[in-house]
Amino acid sequence: NQLNAFASTNAGFQSLSGRLQSIQVEIQDIASELEHLKSQVTLDPARIEILNERLSLGYRLQKKHGVKSTRELLEIHEALGKKLQEVLDIDESIARKEKEAIQCWEDAGRLAMRISDARTKQVKPFEDKVNKLLTQVGMPNAKLKVEMGKTELQSDGCDTIDFLFDANLPAGKQADPTQFLPLRKVASGGELSRLMLCIKSLVAQSIDLPTMIFDEIDTGISGEAARQVAVLLKELASRRQVIGITHQPQIAGKADTHFFVYKEIVNDRVVTNIRKLNTEERITAIARMLSGERPTAAAMANAREMVMN
Repeated sequence: NQLNAFASTNAGFQSLSGRLQSIQVEIQDIASELEHLKSQVTLDPARIEILNERLSLGYRLQKKHGVKSTRELLEIHEALGKKLQEVLDIDESIARKEKEAIQCWEDAGRLAMRISDARTKQVKPFEDKVNKLLTQVGMPNAKLKVEMGKTELQSDGCDTIDFLFDANLPAGKQADPTQFLPLRKVASGGELSRLMLCIKSLVAQSIDLPTMIFDEIDTGISGEAARQVAVLLKELASRRQVIGITHQPQIAGKADTHFFVYKEIVNDRVVTNIRKLNTEERITAIARMLSGERPTAAAMANAREMVMN
């Protein structure tokens, strides 16, 4: 109506007035249509209450489970449903697992018997090889005996294996089975060290052990026995890394590399260090093993021969 008052002054006002009248007619028509649709909608208070309760429940569940969307709630619902089904099917599941367990036990039993047969075949060759090596490392009168028995199936088979030892078999005498006693009860520290060297050297022929460590394996031996131990260690070192802690010059002289372990006081604390020795330092260290802190000329010459040869 305000634009109509200016329609005579400018044709543009008249045009805008006409467009507004068209819009007014369209709005009136839309309003009439909405009134018609409204008359067709009926509200169900009970249904609205149900929907409100469902929405409220949804919000409470989101808060309870720490999620923020209906999709996440549905995922939780599905997971709980699977767990519930597993509980309902527990009898079938138990029966199936029992059947699988019986099958696995039977398979393990068959494997254990195969392992037992293989072990039995290796007992005599193993004893012969170890006893031969024991002679080489200065224990000609010592004998190892392996005793096998049967037991319940375990993780390492169905055998009981005892290592029996007799360190004092008289030369030329037949071994008396009653003289053999469990290794842990009769072997001294030096005997046990040399026995382990023999066994490890055999194991290393079948299993690729990348590094073998021998801590004072020369305990209780000297002279020719120590030299034979050194020869055995040298043979092992040709195929894999061998680290030995030793006080025997015969063994130290066979090494490819010599590390010297020593202690010193640093800031009022005792610190253990290790240092790689060069050739001359190795000779001096071995000479000290031979003759004491101040090695003699003869000891130096002997040490040099050990290292160079």
